[in-house]
Amino acid sequence: MAVTRLARARTCARKASTSKRWSLRTRLVVSAVSLIAVVAAVIGAVTTIAFRSYQYDQLDAQVHVIAERAAGPHKRDGAAPDDLPLPRLPEPLRTITGGGAPIGTVGVELTGPGPSDVGRGMISAQTRGDDRGQEVTAQELTDSETAALATVPRDGDAHTVTLADRGSELLPM
Repeated sequence: MAVTRLARARTCARKASTSKRWSLRTRLVVSAVSLIAVVAAVIGAVTTIAFRSYQYDQLDAQVHVIAERAAGPHKRDGAAPDDLPLPRLPEPLRTITGGGAPIGTVGVELTGPGPSDVGRGMISAQTRGDDRGQEVTAQELTDSETAALATVPRDGDAHTVTLADRGSELLPM
């Protein structure tokens, strides 16, 4: 009788383990869903990295264009054709409120090559206009913001500077 009970227990255990197994259909569905989830995660990660890189490239290009515009026209060797005078440089900080410069563009006048040779600083801001639309104006930077910008090395590379209450700015110097 003891042998019979042991045999029945083994048979019941086998039936219980086979009844807990997933059917072929269930295993295929779970495998397919898992594979799709992994592929979607990889595509999402690659897209995020590529889009982030694209956005930074766009920002870098925009910063360099504004910096070139602020530097004024390139100097030419010799006299202008027909002895025309060379163009006068515009107000240096006018470029931050000019067309093409996004809101939040920061500009600083450099009065010399040293770190203490930083003049006034401005940032563009959008204000309410009249019926013609919004108006872009320039606001003065605080002394601490100007001092933070004065610490940027002038080596021709882009550097990130954090301005108090304004966030991080990428600056070519």
